[in-house]
Formats: sequence, structure tokens, C-alpha cells
Amino acid sequence: MPQIFTQILLISVPTKCIYESHLRKPTLQLMNDKEKSLSVNVRLDHSKLLYSGLNNNIYDIIFSYVKPLDTSLTYRTFKEEEIIFVSNSRNLVHIEEIDIENLIKLPIIYSKFVSTPGFKFIDDLFPKNYRFKMNMSVISEIVYFLLNGTYYAFLPKGIIKNELENELLKEIKITDFTIPNLLSYATIKQKK
Repeated sequence: MPQIFTQILLISVPTKCIYESHLRKPTLQLMNDKEKSLSVNVRLDHSKLLYSGLNNNIYDIIFSYVKPLDTSLTYRTFKEEEIIFVSNSRNLVHIEEIDIENLIKLPIIYSKFVSTPGFKFIDDLFPKNYRFKMNMSVISEIVYFLLNGTYYAFLPKGIIKNELENELLKEIKITDFTIPNLLSYATIKQKK
């Protein structure tokens, strides 16, 4: 039987969230286990480069937080991700909830994934030119600091599922603000 070749490309602008939360496990694992002749090439890159590669027939499908603007592309919502505010479970300062006034006083680690177009709730929560304790370009690196300190962060729930289930991290509700969900999209060329 001929081998089927598919490239799956993912963004990391600036995170690998979609991959780490939804594709690495179990999606790609199940797909590879089921389709023995399938060869998958995974690439993590910026959405602008991935959309260019899709248009140039380099890639078959991409997953991104950014909707395509090109009308020759077809997309659908891939996942709707809940974003939560979290800290180390041993952190006793804010056990269950906090308001915006106290939120801005905390040592928060920030990742620009929340600046994705159409998803800029951080601008509503923090004053202009607010300085976060740390800025991380790779969102998964935030987890290390949360587990080993008294920091706080906004993270997609899927990326910290195990840490929440094992009670290593805890969710802290913001009493006077609702964090919007983050949408990701699967995009292909219309002809495929």
C-alpha cells in the first residue's frame, strides 16, 4: 500500500498551545496508531509563515489562533479553549478568588498568546504600560515557574490539565471580570 504523506503545521505565535493542549496527545497519537501508512510532519511556526506555506501548497493543514484573511482558504473552529487564572496550589495568598484591583498587584507571568487578534482581554484588565513580573514567549515555560514559586498566570486550561488534576496548580476566580474563551482554527485550501 502506498504511503500517505500529510504535513500538519502549527503556530507558535508565541506559543505551542494548540499543539501541547490538543494535538500532541491524544490527537496525533490516535491518528498515527490508526493510520499505519500515514506520515506526519509537524512544524511549529508563526501563523503568517504557515499561511504563506499553505497558499504555496507546502502544507496541507494548519492550526492557528488567527483566522485566515485569504478567501481561497477554508477554515473551521478547531477548539474553544477556556483561559483561567492560576497559581501554585501551595500559594495561600489568594485561595479561591480575587478582584481586578488586587489582581494588578500580583507577580504575574505573562505570555503574548493573549494578544492574539480578537483576544485582547489583558488590555481591559491592566493599565497601559503595565509591567508584568516576567514575559515568556513560550507559554509552556510558565508552568515551571508556577510550580516552583508564588507566581500567577493566565493559561489555557488544556495546557495545565495534568497539573490541575494533580492539584499542583489551582484556579483563582476573578470576581469582577469574565475571561473570554480562546478560539483556534483548522485551515485548508478550498480545493483540498
